Amino acid sequence: MPSSGNNETILWNALFEASWDGMVVLRLDGSLYRVKELGRNRVEARASHQDAQ
Repeated sequence: MPSSGNNETILWNALFEASWDGMVVLRLDGSLYRVKELGRNRVEARASHQDAQ
C-alpha cells in the first residue's frame, strides 16, 4: 500500500475532529463526506458523490 494513504488518514482525522457540527468534508481524492454527530464519540461519515456537469 502506498505510504501516501497515511498522510491522507492524518489529514482526514484532523478534518474529522473539526467536523462535529455536521460539516461536509472534502477529501484529497475529491470525494465529499457529510459528517454527522450521533452521540458523544459516535460519528457517522457518509460518502456522497457529485455528478460531473
